[in-house]
Amino acid sequence: MTMLDPAMVRRAVEATLTEDAAADGITTRWSVPEEGRATAPVFTRKPGVVTGLPVAVEVFTAIDPEVETTPQISDGTRVGTGDVLLKENHLIAAGGISAAVRSARAAAAEGRTVSVEIEVRDLAEAEKALRARGDWTMLDNMPLDGIEAAVRLRDSLPGARETGPERSGTPAPRRLRELAGTGINAASAGAPTHSAPALDLSTRLEAG
Repeated sequence: MTMLDPAMVRRAVEATLTEDAAADGITTRWSVPEEGRATAPVFTRKPGVVTGLPVAVEVFTAIDPEVETTPQISDGTRVGTGDVLLKENHLIAAGGISAAVRSARAAAAEGRTVSVEIEVRDLAEAEKALRARGDWTMLDNMPLDGIEAAVRLRDSLPGARETGPERSGTPAPRRLRELAGTGINAASAGAPTHSAPALDLSTRLEAG
């Protein structure tokens, strides 16, 4: 990761605060006692990747040198809610579906809130995933009869109703209603990401 030049950061922060008239924050100056002290944790409402922590620290320091800033993470660390998608290679390396889910849950106990999703290819794997109590069971390119069987299996297992089967792959938009009729909780497709068509543009001069 490229390190930011401290002098450049300082100049940029000073210029920004000057333009913003930060020193003339009359609402704070007139309503908060000068001797007042408080702790103000910064948290995220949505998932994301943190970048620019040195800039944030410099902003607080420039406003008040007595402010103590203690970053809890490093630049480039993903924060907020997230997803653990256990695909075929993860399941093999972990020693199976149950072992992979247990490992993911144990790691998540470190403090991050995550959703554990298990990708399965057939009904046998779907049953293992449902019993392992992941948050989502991804039925990868599974045919309609297989999806219906997985939904029936979900409904027959105690506590598995909360484990949402999701049909993934390349469902055509016209099939979404058909898929919804099977009782799955969601359907996803990678096409918008990996197969979005490019807009073919052209420029043609016209004689004037």
